[in-house]
Amino acid sequence: MAGLRDSTLKALERDLGRDVSQEEGSCSSYREVYDLHINDVRKLAPLDADRYIRYLLGGSSIGNAKLFAYFVAKEGMDIDHWMENYYEKE
Repeated sequence: MAGLRDSTLKALERDLGRDVSQEEGSCSSYREVYDLHINDVRKLAPLDADRYIRYLLGGSSIGNAKLFAYFVAKEGMDIDHWMENYYEKE
């Protein structure tokens, strides 16, 4: 993933209250996104949540990011259940 546009980074900074410009690729799995950033993902609107997840992972399928944002972040599904039943191997 080539990173996010400056306008998206500024929106994330505004919504999360911190600079996220150095966080690209900081997570190696959805488990890490869950363990380290689930509250941030829950704060974001669906579109920004998808982008932020993909940014944290340094790239990921949009489908997995949307599924994670909806089922795990919004609906509170157990991360292990999601990984076993909804995560599509990339």
